Amino acid sequence: MSSHHAPSQAGLELSHAPIDPPTAQVFLAYADEDRQLSLAASELSAVEAIRQLLVDAGLRLWDRDSNLGPQEDPETAISRATEASDNYVILLSSHTLQNALCLQGLLFALSMNKRILPVLLDTVEVDHLPDPLRAITWLDLRQISLPLASSSGGRQLLRALSEDAAYHHTHTQLLVQALHWERQHRHPSGLLPRAAIHRYRRWLEAAQARQRYRPLHLQELFIQESLRQTGADSEPGPSSEKGLIQIANWLRQWLHV
Repeated sequence: MSSHHAPSQAGLELSHAPIDPPTAQVFLAYADEDRQLSLAASELSAVEAIRQLLVDAGLRLWDRDSNLGPQEDPETAISRATEASDNYVILLSSHTLQNALCLQGLLFALSMNKRILPVLLDTVEVDHLPDPLRAITWLDLRQISLPLASSSGGRQLLRALSEDAAYHHTHTQLLVQALHWERQHRHPSGLLPRAAIHRYRRWLEAAQARQRYRPLHLQELFIQESLRQTGADSEPGPSSEKGLIQIANWLRQWLHV
């Protein structure tokens, strides 16, 4: 599966956002200087080895080298790609901690309640780390060896990405659609169609009970307004009040009452 498809966003036209918008599973963040950080006894860089590991595992990913267009504003593109990615994987080194785009992307990912996976490429001073990273478990790939997929660090990274993958993917899909609605000034045409509402509503009920990666207020509001606009406030079926009224009317007609 190719990794070189940037997660696209719906524009501002007044239309339904897609039920399953295109997304990426991984946003890969790293400092420019670390492109040259080579593995021991190999000409392959650590960044390229990790990128290849993700691609070979069939994961869709976004990174600046592969997906940022020459005419795009980096900050805007990174924000949109972060919104549309299930995980924010940041490759940590002393260079990363001085890279404004990496740190801005990290803070934005945290604000979107994205899963953050810090991967240590080089020794860094804990005191220099942003506060949010100090509370997150790191993956240590400082001594990685090839093939990366057979190493303990490589397997650990893939295992971390696969855990609760469906939950994080649904979080991203709902977020992309909610932001589409918000950016078209909450026009009703951007709300969820009836076919998708109850699936996302069930996700929201489970998400609200979690301690981490909880839904954003915008996602909750988006579902509530979609329910209100479509009149789908309860699961459809003959047990609903509307269904009971219809059945009563049919019986009256049949019995000529």
